[in-house]
Amino acid sequence: MADDRRLQREAAAWLARLQAPDGERDRARFEAWRNADPAHSAAFARVERHWQDSTIMARSSLRYGAPLTRPWWHVGASTPARLAFGSAAAMALVVAAWSVSDAPRVVAPERVASAVGQLRTIRLPDGSRVTLDTDSTLAIRYSAQVRQLVLEQGRARFTVAHDPRRPFIVAAGAMTVVAHGTVFDVDTRASGAGVTLIQGIVEVIARSAKSPEQRIRLTAGKQVTATADMTHLSAPRTVPAGTTAWTSGMLGFDAASLDRVVAEANSYTATKLVLADPSLAQLRVTGAFPADKPEDLAASLARMFGLRVETRADGAILLQPTAGSSRAMQGG
Repeated sequence: MADDRRLQREAAAWLARLQAPDGERDRARFEAWRNADPAHSAAFARVERHWQDSTIMARSSLRYGAPLTRPWWHVGASTPARLAFGSAAAMALVVAAWSVSDAPRVVAPERVASAVGQLRTIRLPDGSRVTLDTDSTLAIRYSAQVRQLVLEQGRARFTVAHDPRRPFIVAAGAMTVVAHGTVFDVDTRASGAGVTLIQGIVEVIARSAKSPEQRIRLTAGKQVTATADMTHLSAPRTVPAGTTAWTSGMLGFDAASLDRVVAEANSYTATKLVLADPSLAQLRVTGAFPADKPEDLAASLARMFGLRVETRADGAILLQPTAGSSRAMQGG
C-alpha cells in the first residue's frame, strides 16, 4: 500500500509538471520513468483519468476563474486596496497524492489575489490560513485527498492545519512544497523561488529538465531558494533576522543591499524611491521599516548613510549621495 501511494504521488507530480507551460522540456524524462515499470504506467493512467474527470466537472459547474456563488473561503482583515488586481497569469494546476482506493471528490479551482499595498488573509475550508503579500495571486484547489495551491506571483504565508491524510501542496514554478501542519512562506518575487520555514517540517522539491530532481527536508528557522530555471536548490540556511515580519506590515532587512530595500519598498506603494546614483546600490541595510510609509523609510536611510532626500515633481523620492554617503560606501 505504501508503495502504491508513493507511485500515485510520483505520477501526480509528473502530470502536474507536464501541465506546466514549460512541461514539454520534461517529456523525455517522463517517458523514461513511465516506461521503466508497468506499475508506473498504470499509476499515471489512474491519475490522468481522475484529472480528466475533474476537469470535466469543473467546466460543467463553473467558468474557470469565476467566483463561486457562495465562496468557500473567508476573507480576513486586510489593509485598504488602492488598486484592483488585473487578470492573473494562466494557472498550471497541480495534482498530487491521490488515494489508491478512493477517487477524489473534486472542487473547482479558485483564484484569489491581493492588490498593490494590500495584505490579505484567507481562511481555507480545513482551517488553514493564507496571508497574501502585496500584488500576489494564488490558485486553490481542494479535494478529499489533497490540498493543492499554486502561488502564481508574489509572496504568501501558509499556516497549515494538521491533516496527516491530506498533504498540503504549494507549487511555485517548478518548485513544490509538501507539508501537513506547518507555517511557511513562499516567495516568487525574485528570479526563481524561495521557501522560508517558520514552524514544523516541509519537503521542498525542484524538478528541471536540465538536472535530476532535488529534494530537501527543511526544518524550522531555515530557508532555501531555487534558481530561475530550477536547476539548483541552495543549501538550507538560517533565516535572516526580521525577514518574516512582513505579515505585520513591516519590512525587515539583515545586511540587505540598498537596491533590494528600495525594490521591496516600491512594491507596496505608488510613491517610489529612486537611487540617484548607482553607486548607492550596494550600501547594506539592517533594520525594520513600515511598508506603507516610504517617506519615513527615505528619512531613515538618509540618516543612516548621510543621503540627501528630494521629492521630484512626479512624487518620487530621490535619494542622492553626499560626502557623508561617499565615506559610507568606502567603508570609512
